[in-house]
Parts: sequence; structure tokens; C-alpha cells
Amino acid sequence: MDIPLSPGTCEYGIADLRGQTDATVIERILNIIDSRFQPGLIEQAQKAGKLPKDFQLDPRFTQNTPERLRDIATHYPSLFTEYPLGCDFTAEERDLLRALNWLKSKLKLSEILDLGKATLDAPEPEAFQQHLQRMQLDNPQGLREELYQRLLLAGLQNTTGLTS
Repeated sequence: MDIPLSPGTCEYGIADLRGQTDATVIERILNIIDSRFQPGLIEQAQKAGKLPKDFQLDPRFTQNTPERLRDIATHYPSLFTEYPLGCDFTAEERDLLRALNWLKSKLKLSEILDLGKATLDAPEPEAFQQHLQRMQLDNPQGLREELYQRLLLAGLQNTTGLTS
């Protein structure tokens, strides 16, 4: 089992691993990893003789799940800012990133009908004029650009909460 020599990080925390014994490093890593993988890794470490056979993970660290993170993020959105270290994107660019990611997620065959309906229900261009200017879709030239504009408007409507 390879032991990292620097601090370990993941979506559930950070562990200081420098200068620690193998058992301490493994326990600290177990404290911050996804709980779905903890039992298997504990078993593997016990078989390798790195953890005692009677090792029990502290119950505080047994709920490291994506569902729990989503629940916490829902109840405390200010703890999970979109860009915690800041960014150079304008508000319109951030809106556009969310909208384009939403569109990308809808390009699955099973989602095409929903995307088509959203395009038909898209708001008027005036509702997102600055966004359209940024994407050079404020004056669409031809059917293709008109479709791109409607798709982008549908994405913006579905990700910003703003409507016309």
C-alpha cells in the first residue's frame, strides 16, 4: 500500500499526513474519503497489517456521502460558492457556463424531446440581451444561429431562474 507524503484532500476534508505512521495515515485518509469505499479499504488495510483487526472508524466520519453533501449544500448554500477562490468570469459568463453545461446534459437521446420543448418555451431574446451579445447571438444570421440562440435562451431560463 502506497502512503502519500503530502496532505491528502478530497471533497470530504483534508488530512495532514506528513511524518505519521502508516496506521495514522490510513485512518486519516479513511476519515475524509467517500463512505461507500471505507469498508473495503479498512478490510484491505487490515489484511495488509496496517490497521488492527478490531479497528473501528469514528462514527463522525461514516456519513461521507454525495447525498449528505447535496443535503448540506441545499441547506447552507453560502458554504458552497460556485467559485470559492474567486474567478475572472463576469456574471453573464457564469450564467452562460451554467446554461451551456445544462444544454450539454440535455444532448442525450433520452433528453432531446425535453430540450426541444424547452427551446419552444424559451424566453424572448430581450430577457438575456447581454448574454446573447457575449455569445454573438444577439442578431442571429440564418436558421442555425437562430436555433443556437433559442437553445441558449432555454439553457439560461433553466439555470438562472430568470424568465421573460
